[in-house]
Amino acid sequence: MEKKQTTKGPLAIAVKKPSGNYLFFRTRARSRSFTTLSDLFTDDEASSNQDLDCITFGVDETGTSFKFQPSDSSILKSYTEVKLLFEEILSPTVVSLMASTEDGKAVIKKSLVKSKCILSEKVNEFCRRECAIHSQMKHPNIIELYDYTEDDQELALFMEHANKPMYLTQLINDEHTPVEDEHLLRKIAEDILKGLAYIHSRNLIHGDVKLCNMLCHEENDVITVKICDFGLSYILGQEKEGKVLIEDVSGTLGHIAPEVKSHCWIGTEVDMWCFGLMLYELAVAYKPTQLKNFAYSSGDIPFRRYDWKRKSPLLQDLILKCMDYNPEKRISAEEALQHPWFSSQEE
Repeated sequence: MEKKQTTKGPLAIAVKKPSGNYLFFRTRARSRSFTTLSDLFTDDEASSNQDLDCITFGVDETGTSFKFQPSDSSILKSYTEVKLLFEEILSPTVVSLMASTEDGKAVIKKSLVKSKCILSEKVNEFCRRECAIHSQMKHPNIIELYDYTEDDQELALFMEHANKPMYLTQLINDEHTPVEDEHLLRKIAEDILKGLAYIHSRNLIHGDVKLCNMLCHEENDVITVKICDFGLSYILGQEKEGKVLIEDVSGTLGHIAPEVKSHCWIGTEVDMWCFGLMLYELAVAYKPTQLKNFAYSSGDIPFRRYDWKRKSPLLQDLILKCMDYNPEKRISAEEALQHPWFSSQEE
């Protein structure tokens, strides 16, 4: 079982600690230290980058650049804090519910406090890349990034507010309650797949697909799932059929596809493994590895009869197609949306 880390927040639910995106990672970040934008570049690089507030990390499938273009830090005055949602001594991340001073609109502010960044050069570059990528994501199943800025104290992101953000995490990890209503499970899975299909179509790997990055918003008694957190995303290259070479493993322990290793090429298949794992969790409220004597290298994904006898065999089939040990045989997000489980009337 995973060790739970919760913080009692001012909302009516327990606020889960962010899953370590800024605490557990390795990256290909530059070896030299930097604390300001200009320190990202050598003198030669700086001469060819006249606008240091416009760092390009890559391009998507349409040729659109993922650029870090922060707004002036004066935008910080456009919001007032309503509630502190997350803050921890050892974490540089602070999350707050804010209100726009113009119209009172609820906004989430995620702030990276620079004074608390032990590995500042790595964390800062990851966060800037997150801003550049997330700002290009416009989809109903992705949390929208409205604006972002950077000054000497912090790098701040202002994002869409979801009114039931930890609904899925609380249900599975805290209450150990599976989603028994298969119609609701289909809706949740479809929302996530639509978001992933869009992300993948933009030449991106999300890189950290898990329950706590699937936020929920309820309106008119309908729950919509929205993907958040692009801090560990990768931009796919043109080499080796759209794969990207990673130097070191990054992600969240227990949620990393088996093929991910240091110095290897990965593709969008890693997200689909994690989606399959997440769908399994939603169906039975535990991971396959929480079953006795099972590890991913030990055999087929297990489906304990007691927990699965009332569930559709088509659901199991979709999970197995997502969690194929061979990434080349794994189903894509677009293909998964066409899987017969979604059109089945089975309960």
